[in-house]
Amino acid sequence: MERVYREIARDAARACGAALAHLVLLGQAAGRDGSPEVQGGAADGPAMEEREARRAFQAVLAADPVPAAARAVLGADEERAVAPAPAGLASLLAPRQLPGAAAPHSVFLPVGDATRPALLHLAFAAPPGPAALAGVEAVGRLTAGRLAAVALRLEATRDRLVLSDLRQAKETLAGLQIAGTHLMIETDEGSIMGAVSRELARLGLHSGVLLDAPGGEADRPGLRWRFTSLPAAQLQAIERVLGRPLADLRVDPADAPVVRRCLEAGRTVVTDRPRAAARDLLGGATASQLRALGRALGPLRIVLAPLRREGRTIGLLAVLAPRLRPGDPEAIEAFALQASIALEKARLVKALREERSRLNAEVERRTRELRLAVEALQETDRRKDNFLANVSHELRTPLVTVLGWAELLAGEKLGELTVRQRQAAQVIRGSGRRLEAFITELLDFSRHELTRERLVPTAFAAGEVLTQAVVGLGPRFAERGLRVRARAARGLPRLWADRDRVVQVLVNLLTNADRHSQPGGSIRVAAARGAGGAVLVSVADRGEGIAPEHLARIFDRLYQVRDAAAPRDQGSGLGLGLAIARSIVEAHGGTITVRSRVGRGTSFRFSLPTVDAPAPR
Repeated sequence: MERVYREIARDAARACGAALAHLVLLGQAAGRDGSPEVQGGAADGPAMEEREARRAFQAVLAADPVPAAARAVLGADEERAVAPAPAGLASLLAPRQLPGAAAPHSVFLPVGDATRPALLHLAFAAPPGPAALAGVEAVGRLTAGRLAAVALRLEATRDRLVLSDLRQAKETLAGLQIAGTHLMIETDEGSIMGAVSRELARLGLHSGVLLDAPGGEADRPGLRWRFTSLPAAQLQAIERVLGRPLADLRVDPADAPVVRRCLEAGRTVVTDRPRAAARDLLGGATASQLRALGRALGPLRIVLAPLRREGRTIGLLAVLAPRLRPGDPEAIEAFALQASIALEKARLVKALREERSRLNAEVERRTRELRLAVEALQETDRRKDNFLANVSHELRTPLVTVLGWAELLAGEKLGELTVRQRQAAQVIRGSGRRLEAFITELLDFSRHELTRERLVPTAFAAGEVLTQAVVGLGPRFAERGLRVRARAARGLPRLWADRDRVVQVLVNLLTNADRHSQPGGSIRVAAARGAGGAVLVSVADRGEGIAPEHLARIFDRLYQVRDAAAPRDQGSGLGLGLAIARSIVEAHGGTITVRSRVGRGTSFRFSLPTVDAPAPR
C-alpha cells in the first residue's frame, strides 16, 4: 500500500505546485504527549526525485510527522492551516536562503474522516498565494476521495479474503465430515489412509503416509512409505530419479532432522526448507537427485503431521502442495488426528477379531472334547443298561425254578413237612419273591433307559389303563388284604400317550403304595380333568407317609426312604420305580408331584396329554 500512498502524494504535489506532499495516516488513539497516533503514510514530490534528497526528506518527515501547526487543524473545524515550514524541512527546501527572502511554508489539510483520519502536508518553497490556496483545497478534496476509494478497495479485498477463508473452511469441514463418515466404518489400515488422502486431494493437497517399518531396530526405528496419493506421473518421476520404488525407501529419523522434530514434538511441522524436508522424506536423497526432482515437480511446500496410536507417534502424514493457504496446516493436523483415531480403532478391532477367533477356536476345541466325553459316557451308560438287562435276565431264569420248588415244598405237594421245614420253605419263598421284585425293577429300569426316546402315542381311555394296572396287581393286593378303588370321571377326553408306558407308571405307583400300606389298608386310583385340557391321574394310599425332608429327593434314582418302621427285610425297592415314573411322565410333556403327611398317607399326581390337547413336540 505504500506505493499507492506515495502515488497519491506525488499527484497532490504536482497538482498544486508544491515541492513535496506528505500523506500521514493517523489512528483514533492519541499518544502519551497528546500527539496523534501515526499508523503509516508516504511522501513524494519534485523535491524528492533524487535518491539522496529523498532519504534526507524522509528522515526529517519521520522525525516529526505531525508538526504543532498540523495538530491545531486536526482538532478544529478549519479546512486548512498555513504556517512556516518546520525548521528541518525549511533547511532542505531553501538551504541557502538570503536575508529578507520569502521562507518556505507548509499547508496542512485534514483529508480523512472520523473512522480513518489522515493529514496531507504540502510543503512550498514560498508562501502560497490565494490562487494556490484555492488549488490546495481542491487537491485536498481530491486526495480525500482517493483515500476513501483506497479504503473501499481494502475493505473489498479483506471481504474477498474473508470469503476465501470461509470457503476454504467450508471445504475443509466438508472433507473432514466425509472422511469421518468413511473412517467410522473402515477397519483396514489401507482403507483408512485412502479415505484421508482422497479428501486431502479434493482440497488440492497430495499426501503420503509413513509408518513404522517392521523389523527395525528397537533403538533406531525406521519409517516406510505405506501409501501415497501423488498423481501417477509425479510418482513415476520420483521413482525414476531415485532408481527404486518409493515403498522400498527406509527413513531413519536419526538421519532426518525434520522427521525427527515432528516425531519427538508430536506436532505438525510446516517447513520453509522443502529441499531439506524432501531429502529427509526420501531416505537421504543426494543433491543431484533433489535438483532433478525440483525440475520435475516444481516448487513444493511440505507439511508433516504426526500419526498416533497407543499414546505414541507411529508415523507421519506428509502433505505436498505447490502452495499452502493460511488454514491448510490446521486442516492437515485435523485430518491426521482423524486418521490416528481411526488407526487406533482399527487396531482394537483387529485385536478383538483375533481374540474372538481364539475364543471360537477354544470353544470349538472344548465343545469337541465335551462331545467326545458325552459320547463316551452315553456308550458307557448303554453298556451298563445292557449289562443290567442281561444280568437281570440271567438271574431271573434260575430264580423261577427256585420259586417253583419253594411253592411246591411250602404247599406240601411233595409230601408233608414238619413245622420247622414248613417255616424254612416259607422263608425261601418270601426271599425269592423279594429277589424277583428287585430283578423286575432292574429289568423295568433297563428297558426304560434303552427305549425311553421311542414313545408310540395312541388314543385310549383313561379308565382302561387304570383298570389294567389294578387288575395286573390284583393277586398281590388280595394276598395282603388291600382294598383298591379305581375311578375315572365321566366325559374325560381320550389320552394321547404311549399306553404301555402309562401302565408302567401306574404299576410303579401302585407297587409303591402297596409296599408302604399296612395289611388291610386302602388305595385309591382316580382320573379327572386337569388344567389346560390335560388329564390328571392320582394314586393315594393311607400308609405311614413320607417325612418332609425326603420329599425333595423322592424321585431321584436309587433314593430310598427307609427307617425303623420299614426295615429292609419287610420289603423295599431299589429306589428306581419313582424315577422311572417321573421320566415317563416328563417324556409325555406332563408333570408329577407328591404330597404326604407322616401317619396319614401319600398321594402322587401326574398329568397326561389328550387328543384335544397333545403335548408340544
